[in-house]
Amino acid sequence: MVRKTSPEKRAHFLNSALKLFVQNGVQQTSTAEITQDAGTAAGTLFLYFPTKQALVDELILNIGREQSEYINARLQPSLPARETFLAIWQGSIRWFLEHMDAYKYFRQVKDSRLVRPLPRSRANTLATTLPPSKRDSHKAPSSLTRSS
Repeated sequence: MVRKTSPEKRAHFLNSALKLFVQNGVQQTSTAEITQDAGTAAGTLFLYFPTKQALVDELILNIGREQSEYINARLQPSLPARETFLAIWQGSIRWFLEHMDAYKYFRQVKDSRLVRPLPRSRANTLATTLPPSKRDSHKAPSSLTRSS
């Protein structure tokens, strides 16, 4: 029998993991503590994340996605390059200030080997999540890009 997963429960696991990773550290937090905090049976976590490493990796990707969506909502195709840069910079700072646990987790794992490198195929998939109008409107002018 295949059990159905729910986006709400997945988000709940990510939120519990974030809270506990910030409080105790990634390596000091067990999957049992995460499931206890989430109020689920121990095995339920593994329906969503096959390993603790998968949870650690997905959490940093989720933070990046949420921050990116926040910033992209503030960009306008008509902004000059300088204002676009400022909007990205200010949006990034504001988002982390509004999501301090995400910032603390990011700082904890950023220079460690706790997060695996993102496979190129997954990075390409994430890059295409921007709407084409935003993805294309903020490219550098051709005079600034390298020629092959």
